[in-house]
Amino acid sequence: PTRRSSDLIESTGGVDSLIISTASFPDFEYLDHSFIFVNDPKDDPVPDRYYTEIYRYNLIDSSVIRLTTMENNCSYPASSPNGSYILFEHYTGQDGYFDIYRIDTDGSNLKKLTKNGRWPAWSPDSQWIVYTHQGPKDGRLWKMKFDGSDKMPVTPKVPRSEERRVGKSVDLGGR
Repeated sequence: PTRRSSDLIESTGGVDSLIISTASFPDFEYLDHSFIFVNDPKDDPVPDRYYTEIYRYNLIDSSVIRLTTMENNCSYPASSPNGSYILFEHYTGQDGYFDIYRIDTDGSNLKKLTKNGRWPAWSPDSQWIVYTHQGPKDGRLWKMKFDGSDKMPVTPKVPRSEERRVGKSVDLGGR
């Protein structure tokens, strides 16, 4: 598979230093001198397996801590504005969809919040989460409380007549 990732570089006084190689989806943590990011585990016992986990990089002491230990890919981490939680999506590999999970900032208390959800983002007060529902014939934006309760769509469902027009082929009479 094609990997979309970057090297994270620190530039101080005109000197560039490599911080993390092949990292992706970095997000600064609000109340700390650190950021979270996605990377492949260097200690994976299965060689050449492609999957990713969530990590934290501490800007003070340059330490790296692995926050998740899950099968398949974890991606799109989002740190809550109040500094209490981290959201991320996880590919289960079972049905082709992703689920949204929440952990405490130390990586503990893993909680599944959705089935078929992607690209989570926090409200400024850390009380709500908005995400894209990935279920069949959906794709709408949904919101839920930080604990996964009160799920509700934010955008309207595409009317049935519009569903039929999307992706419909057009006969150009042999042209």
